[in-house]
Amino acid sequence: MKGIGTPGHLGVHPEDAEARASGLELVSVNGEHHDLVVVGAGPAGLSAAGHARDSGLSCVLLERTDHLADTVFRYQKGKFVMAEPGLVPLRSPLGFEAGSREEVLTAWQRFASERGLDVRFGHEVVGVTRAPGGGQAPGGAEGSSGDLVVETAAGAVFIAPRVVLALGTQGNPRKLGVPGEDLPHVTDRLVDPTEHRDEDIVVVGAGDSALEVALALCEANRVSLVVRKPEIVRAKEALEREILQRRASGELTIHFSTTVERVERVERGRIVLSSPEGTLELPADRVIAKIGTFPPRTFLERLGVELTGPGREAGPVLGRGYESSVPGFHLIGAVSGRDLIKLGINQGYEVVEHILGHDVVPADEEILAARLPWWSGRVRDRIADVADEIPLLQEATEDQLRETFLSVRPIELGAGETIVRQNDYTDSVLMVCAGEVEISARPESVDGAPRGETAARTLATLTPGNFFGEMSLISGRRRNATATAATPVRLLEVPRKAMLKLLATAPRVKEAVDRIFMIRAFQGVLFPGVPEPLLWEVVAHAEQIRLERDREVFAEGDEGDAIYLIRSGQVKVAKRSSESADREIVLSYLVAGSFFGETALLSGAPRTATVTTIFPTELIRLARDDFEGFLARHSELRDVIEAKLEERRS
Repeated sequence: MKGIGTPGHLGVHPEDAEARASGLELVSVNGEHHDLVVVGAGPAGLSAAGHARDSGLSCVLLERTDHLADTVFRYQKGKFVMAEPGLVPLRSPLGFEAGSREEVLTAWQRFASERGLDVRFGHEVVGVTRAPGGGQAPGGAEGSSGDLVVETAAGAVFIAPRVVLALGTQGNPRKLGVPGEDLPHVTDRLVDPTEHRDEDIVVVGAGDSALEVALALCEANRVSLVVRKPEIVRAKEALEREILQRRASGELTIHFSTTVERVERVERGRIVLSSPEGTLELPADRVIAKIGTFPPRTFLERLGVELTGPGREAGPVLGRGYESSVPGFHLIGAVSGRDLIKLGINQGYEVVEHILGHDVVPADEEILAARLPWWSGRVRDRIADVADEIPLLQEATEDQLRETFLSVRPIELGAGETIVRQNDYTDSVLMVCAGEVEISARPESVDGAPRGETAARTLATLTPGNFFGEMSLISGRRRNATATAATPVRLLEVPRKAMLKLLATAPRVKEAVDRIFMIRAFQGVLFPGVPEPLLWEVVAHAEQIRLERDREVFAEGDEGDAIYLIRSGQVKVAKRSSESADREIVLSYLVAGSFFGETALLSGAPRTATVTTIFPTELIRLARDDFEGFLARHSELRDVIEAKLEERRS
């Protein structure tokens, strides 16, 4: 595979199988030689270049803009930059303390000047290729199959046995994807909050940046925050608390479960939203879209870097020392998936230590060892052991798990102790590391409360390697079952926000959680007592569909051809009035985790009601033919399942 671009003055060297297998084309070229090339002068890149300089390595730092730390530079004036996570110590010659944007940038500029870092501004990297011949990496570390050649848009060429890519992701912002997003009053950046007074401003997004922008503007303006989901799930808890307090005091408005339909500007700006209440039209002098960024997938693929999956969210597969699948090519900072400044700074120090051939003990080692007390050895060994024991985690990278495990809590309980209770409002995910956990539930009434003193029914017994809590994780609902320690147990409790971030960055983990969600939902409602391995057949045929607000799932009188499970969102169940065909009678509102349409599985009779989405809703659909095919293969289950369906119908 070729590097980005194919400079005409670079001569192609004869074939070299080993080097070509690394993902970069061999070239013969003249240019500046260094021990290390660092691409990106953000905090991670500055940390790497500073430590390389202190260690006696010849290092050049390439930056596409005309200033340091472009991501922080693009923050709004006066923004307070937090040094998170607070429990991880800083390990780098580059200092970092919480403070204003201006204070942080000044400190980093002083660091670069005092260290005499060789920073080349205006040098955007457009090509990385492989030079012929072998080479020994600095510090005696094992060399790659040849030096790496880095070419920039300024026409400069740099050659080194190791290249560290420390790019941010601000150059790949997500787009609203709606008409009007290119209008001049729509932007993805707030420069100076003090420039805006008495304006109608709509901020779209629910991450840290969106909340910070809304908070910075709400005192002097009329601010509306548009959140696609029914809750804020990925922002820091301190920011979430403050934004909800401002909402409660009337200082800003939040529209949950709401999406943007279009942006307009006639005499003044306006934004049209799709919300649970219907279509909303808000005045909007300015629309600020802070809906995140994408990793530079195309850029990485052209360099031959292996990624964790096919989606745009997929990050790079990294080995020891943050080395990618291209030998000698390391990724740190946001491009590696570590979007917190302090973690990126630590990576900058650690990658140089690795390049020097030193045994690197990561900064989070002591903390993670305490989070994983039942395993031994270095944290990387403990994480490998945990992943071996809990199959769900095998689909995540070590770096993803390190960040997730910073938030876990190890729990030990004796036999008979309750772990979670049905209808609790807790929402963490719990992983069984030792012992057995019994899952039981009492039947619920229409309003979701347990029916009187009805005895609980055992749904499953979970052994080591299993996890539970996925229903509350995905749907945001209260616990739908009670978990009890059947024997002495050891559990790892993962907070909901940490788990959601893992699902967002590790697509295969999300797929695995979704499959278990479907299996256990079907098991609890349709297939009581049916072993999970058999239900894989059902899940294999179920399909996920997404419908926007006010979309009809099926209408009264339609053929009954499937049953539906609500993964997220809400639907309305209604019948036509016998007095007037234009009037409907609402029978119920169903939320995430609920089934509907099960009568179709019994008889195929026409639908007795119309089901409509209240706002954007994700559904899991199981066709009647697939259900019948399952029962045909397992006829011994038919009586039990049909009795359960009849119970629900009644």
